[in-house]
Amino acid sequence: MTVVSLRTKLTILGLAGLAFCGILVETSLNVTFPTLMRQFNVSLTAAQWVTTAYLLVVAITMSVTAFSETRFTARQLVITGTSLFVIGGVICALASNLIWLLTGRVIQGVATGIAIPLFFSTIMRQVPASRQGIYVGTGGVVIALAPSLGPTYGGLVNQMLNWRMIFWFILPVGIIFGTLAAVNTIKTPTDKRHFPLVQFCLIAVALSGLVIGITEIRQLLGVAALVIGLIALTGFIWMATHIRQPLIDVRIFTHRTFIRAVLIYFLVQFMQIGQTILIPTYAQIVWHLGSFGAGLILMAGAVLSAFLGPLTGRWFDQYGIRFVLAVGCSLMLISTAGTWLLAGHLTLPIMLAGNILYELGFCAVFNNTLTFGLQQLPKQNIGDGNASFNTLQQYAGSLGTTLMAAMLAMRGTTAAATANSAWWCYALLFGLSLVVAVAAWGIHPKSSLQSEG
Repeated sequence: MTVVSLRTKLTILGLAGLAFCGILVETSLNVTFPTLMRQFNVSLTAAQWVTTAYLLVVAITMSVTAFSETRFTARQLVITGTSLFVIGGVICALASNLIWLLTGRVIQGVATGIAIPLFFSTIMRQVPASRQGIYVGTGGVVIALAPSLGPTYGGLVNQMLNWRMIFWFILPVGIIFGTLAAVNTIKTPTDKRHFPLVQFCLIAVALSGLVIGITEIRQLLGVAALVIGLIALTGFIWMATHIRQPLIDVRIFTHRTFIRAVLIYFLVQFMQIGQTILIPTYAQIVWHLGSFGAGLILMAGAVLSAFLGPLTGRWFDQYGIRFVLAVGCSLMLISTAGTWLLAGHLTLPIMLAGNILYELGFCAVFNNTLTFGLQQLPKQNIGDGNASFNTLQQYAGSLGTTLMAAMLAMRGTTAAATANSAWWCYALLFGLSLVVAVAAWGIHPKSSLQSEG
């Protein structure tokens, strides 16, 4: 069967739009950090938690994807996600201090954590495997655009009006897309299983502890958080392998090719979100550009990525994963190597060209790696694989945000200190690109384990 119903197409469109709104706001706020620092009288390290906390909550929410998509109907999940997006957005728009802003972002994080995995699982379950590449490529473009368009949108609104309008403008758009998905979603069967509270608490503590530990490793609090996070992660893995209904079936990580796909996906996302912090912050502090100009640097790559996303999905369907990985990894290596070697003499054209090349490589690798990875699993494990991919995607963004902000601020926030720190940031990005290329080289495709039906 190769025909996809109109209702399924509209559901996918609505879910992609709702996810887009959540991610757009996330990266829109990245260019407002200097403004938030002045308005709330906080440091860059404190301001970046607006994004880090959001992504962390998205990741934690996604960890229960396999449970939520069997326990509740798709329509219930869409309505819940849309409602939380609106409630959180209103709180953010009216926030009088950083705490209230963080509260609103945490609520919106739950909404995005529901929408993104539901978008991908709808495609994997209701679209034939022979057409999944083009659907993920086309629909995924909408989501993939958001991290790069966000800084431009946020910079324009912040510079022309104020950062609060970022939320007011996007709220009605989220409502429209959420309603479209809720009305058209196909009824899905449910299983009245109990919520695995202990496992959820363990994974939440593990993810939070590891982020805090890595970013505050030079302090006693960071070391303690890291240890607690590792203990919680160990406990989660033990429970997942010894109980009948685990939150995530970790046995999927016994598939060697799946592990490589997850690693590539994680690192590519880490680098993508890290650059949405690095580039606008550098442009504002070193070149003294406005928030709109700083965000605009990311626009060209985003537009090209949008046009090429469906094409790379078609390449995956026709030529396989090794071809798209070869193209994508080559572009990312050229981008990160060039910007690292020229980091001491960065100009606007150099940074712009580096970002464009990276975005082109990103659109070839990112969504196709997810599609390929899920195709390596039996159909009954798609929920677990989807939860793993999407949890690690957001966790990579959270880690990329906080680590890049910490590296930029490690020598101070003056123009000279930021320029010096950028060299180390680009060195890290190049090193990670090498790891991605090595992991991609070791992938040897097998036939999909999913049926075509």
